Amino acid sequence: MINMARSVQKLLRQGKNEVAKGERWEKLCSSLGIGQVKHKVIVFSDEDLVALRNRFTLLLNSNIYTFDFDTDRTTLAKKTANEKVGKKAVFSHLIQVARQNDLPIIINGQTTFTPSGSLTSTPIELLELPEKVVLVENGETIIYWYDIRLPKECEDALIIYRGHGSAARKILDRLAESPTTLVYAYCDFDPAGLMIASSLSENIIIPEDWESLTKSSDFLRKFNKRNCFIDQRKEMKLVRDKNIQALNPIIDHIEKHEIALTQECLTAHNFKLIVMDLSD
Repeated sequence: MINMARSVQKLLRQGKNEVAKGERWEKLCSSLGIGQVKHKVIVFSDEDLVALRNRFTLLLNSNIYTFDFDTDRTTLAKKTANEKVGKKAVFSHLIQVARQNDLPIIINGQTTFTPSGSLTSTPIELLELPEKVVLVENGETIIYWYDIRLPKECEDALIIYRGHGSAARKILDRLAESPTTLVYAYCDFDPAGLMIASSLSENIIIPEDWESLTKSSDFLRKFNKRNCFIDQRKEMKLVRDKNIQALNPIIDHIEKHEIALTQECLTAHNFKLIVMDLSD
């Protein structure tokens, strides 16, 4: 029903009068007595389109043309008995945050803390941004935020999982509205990670002893994801094309030794981390 309602809405919004013939559409048209099959399409008259609109407006108890399927179920429950047509993920409007050293997090004017092993979830709009924020690339890493050896410069920062899609955009938009907040980016130590980190901030977090990570090192032989590095040729070119002088020696080293180490790996093995200022 959800997918069919979305399909009907798309048809109406696009102002079309035909759709590709398919089992779902044929079943719907048969039940409503509308539509005419012509070769590989089903053609609707103006009266058929009105019937479609009325049918799904009745089912949703709301105008199908303007209905927002991407809202949450609680909001939809105020408008329709079919609140499960909402596609918005239950926690998609929340971001995950934490802070080390028992430092406070201010949400909606109230103070909270994150003991080791816990996270705090909040809408980004309610979060008071401190002077420093560390954006973490991977969801798995934010779970173990208390094991990250943050550099001294940002050990008092608020740690935020950057998320993906609309969640990531909301976080970046909010940070852009707070120019006094210093942002650090902690991503994987590989071409893709450097590409992401350098797009998020001029302050990226990397292993302090990155030069010791070589093909001949025991650690790299055991834990390096060389296949991931090979799959990131495109990202290697993109990050090189940025021509960030401070980053070039690290890019050269990663390419020479074919390095791909995830944040999870760096955290699990207690790597000491440093901040690299790309503006230098």
